[in-house]
Amino acid sequence: DEVPSRVAGLQAELKAATKEIEALRSQLAVAKSAALASLAVDSPAAGCKVLVAELEGVNAGAMQEAAVSLQAALGGAAAVLLGTRSVDGKCAFVAAFGPDAVKAGAQAGKVV
Repeated sequence: DEVPSRVAGLQAELKAATKEIEALRSQLAVAKSAALASLAVDSPAAGCKVLVAELEGVNAGAMQEAAVSLQAALGGAAAVLLGTRSVDGKCAFVAAFGPDAVKAGAQAGKVV
């Protein structure tokens, strides 16, 4: 009787720990991305600030959060493209374009 309840308790602990790890990874990605803001360059061709960077060790969800945070920090006339690669060689990209960048003709869908 005690074993099933103990297993259920351990499963609940594992699930909670997994959620906490994902939340911390997202926070780490946003913190890492804040340091990247200074790397944004003005692009006359794009009509906005552009930032292209790689974030190591983050999943796609955390990277999306980081891209949106960076775009907001850089302002409406900013285009942010972040990429990462996993240990198995797969790559992921996310883009966050501000409204002024979109008005200037930048299109995230054509970049990713």
